[in-house]
Amino acid sequence: SPNSWTDVELVKVYQPINDIDLTVKDIKVIQVSEDLPLVAKKKTMVRVDVGFTSSDPNIDHVDNIEVKLEFGNFTLSQSQTIKSNYDPRNVQDNFSITYCKDAFIFFIADNDLPIAGNYNIKAIVDPRNQIQEKDENNNEFSKNMGFQNVRKYKLLYIPSYPWE
Repeated sequence: SPNSWTDVELVKVYQPINDIDLTVKDIKVIQVSEDLPLVAKKKTMVRVDVGFTSSDPNIDHVDNIEVKLEFGNFTLSQSQTIKSNYDPRNVQDNFSITYCKDAFIFFIADNDLPIAGNYNIKAIVDPRNQIQEKDENNNEFSKNMGFQNVRKYKLLYIPSYPWE
């Protein structure tokens, strides 16, 4: 038995897993550049930014986070690990919030490329509630995006003759 407090072995106590909070931060639909208007029937990529927070600095990643993307008439899903950007040198007053944002990239198949019109695009992180979180109400994010038809250019050649 220990004689004083200095002889007591310290045991690290971990926060319960529900200290984690996952959230969808943003959805970006990208064709050539993020800032150009979206064009119907053009190769399309969707980036879903997902983050997590935790007050436990020992939680440095969350494995197998699933994101489901609903776009028009189809649904895509993928899973990956998100790692923390926690830096113990930035901890103040023995309290920290570990935060990380990572991107899930979805490529739209040629036969699913959007035609002209407006689409509600929805991303859901942890759609099957496999990860116990402190807030399950911020796992969805929706955005309405418009795709437009582009007129095809016609090339017209008009010869110019110097004698006319």
